[in-house]
Amino acid sequence: LYNEMAEELKSKWNDDLDNTELSEFETVSQRSNSTYTDYKYAQSTHDGIIALKSGIGDIEKFVLLKDGLERKVFTPGPVNDAGMLSVANGKWCGMSFGMTRAGECEVIP
Repeated sequence: LYNEMAEELKSKWNDDLDNTELSEFETVSQRSNSTYTDYKYAQSTHDGIIALKSGIGDIEKFVLLKDGLERKVFTPGPVNDAGMLSVANGKWCGMSFGMTRAGECEVIP
């Protein structure tokens, strides 16, 4: 029964893949090693893309990605990981337990 299910799903997934039209994309960060890294909540800004970077070899930090380069913008305290990051008018806001004021925002340098 398990093998039949696995074959049926494999066939369905292959059919789905054959009928999928891939969209264009742009690489915004080049991998420098094989360690897993995650870029969460990416938001477009006037000066690139800002995202929360984390992974096995990284302390969580907000980074700005532009022209294939990455620059650290801010290292927050413990992050309230509710999936919130807003960018508007040259400022970005995220939620961190270490922020001194609710909804504290930073100017994008």
